[in-house]
Amino acid sequence: MKVRINTPTLGPKLSHNICLHPAKVRHLPRKKRNRMGTSHGKPIDLTPQEKKLLRDSWHDCMESRVDFSIAVFLRVFQQVDGTQDLFEQLASMSIAEVKTHPKMKAHCVRVSAIIGTALDELEDQTVLIEMFRNIARTHYRLGNHLGEFHYTKFGDIFLSCVKDYDQNYSLKRRDAWVKAFGGVKSTLVTTRHELE
Repeated sequence: MKVRINTPTLGPKLSHNICLHPAKVRHLPRKKRNRMGTSHGKPIDLTPQEKKLLRDSWHDCMESRVDFSIAVFLRVFQQVDGTQDLFEQLASMSIAEVKTHPKMKAHCVRVSAIIGTALDELEDQTVLIEMFRNIARTHYRLGNHLGEFHYTKFGDIFLSCVKDYDQNYSLKRRDAWVKAFGGVKSTLVTTRHELE
């Protein structure tokens, strides 16, 4: 069975497709297999209650899907130097212009779709880890060499937006997001180091 994954990117291309065939991956040399992400990546070890907290929180945030997603990226652009420049068409625009630009909206919708898919796949760690490994690889290929600093900042900003948009926000929901993002960040950073 083949698994097709669409992933977001911070760069000129908005998505990248990969197609993996588990039988072929198993027969690759170990080094090649590791680079494809079947052996690396920290499992996101969540309890059933934590998974429900995440999904419920995300559902509440998605009541304003576009506004939420745009808020995340606008805060990233404002707080992390150079990130807006990763979007060639947006680089010279004001924040007000970026907020309504079709490319920004399209990218934000894709990112929210990926997060939703990740939350749907919490029970399948193989797919989940490969999704985030592919995001790191795609960023790297496009020249967007994002590291631990960038992923940490993104996580902090994402959580601040969750707090603002989740109408039923709680410390338990926050802790579930922190735990989940810790696993995601570990996978992203590990994959980046492998590519250097």
